[in-house]
Amino acid sequence: MKEYLIHLMKYNQSADRQVIKLLTGLSEEDRTQDRKSHFKSLQGIFEHIVGGALFFQKIIKESCPEINGLNHKYLDLKIEPGKDDTIDFVELRAALEVLDGAFVEMVESLSDEDLKKTIYFNLPQVKLEFSLGVFIMQYSNHGTHHRGQISQILDEMGIENNFSSIAPHYE
Repeated sequence: MKEYLIHLMKYNQSADRQVIKLLTGLSEEDRTQDRKSHFKSLQGIFEHIVGGALFFQKIIKESCPEINGLNHKYLDLKIEPGKDDTIDFVELRAALEVLDGAFVEMVESLSDEDLKKTIYFNLPQVKLEFSLGVFIMQYSNHGTHHRGQISQILDEMGIENNFSSIAPHYE
């Protein structure tokens, strides 16, 4: 499982870098324009991706404080769910670079026993628990889903993109 998770985290890192490159090439107006998606704008979706990475890392750190790789300044970043465009795009880019790198570093340091450790967290009206390995896979699914939303909007804008390719093209 560890080899697969390393592949996923490196894929996420590469795909996120491609998203960052594409979004950086857009004007602020294009990034923040309401596109009628759940998170409204491209920047709103991107902010949610960053917030998701932060959410998953905080839960891992709380459940398994001994895990390596999750000691960085962005663990204190405040992203308010449902309030898009609240953080500067440059700060979001920097945060995602660090968060993605932390996921790669963390997964590379995990043992098979670490992957079996239990992660506990609460959502409204439900308490959940997963193995660390499954929780990391869910993080990857989250990012892939929301990058797909970005891809759809970019397609509608006529902007070529292919960061969802299955080919292992790590930068």
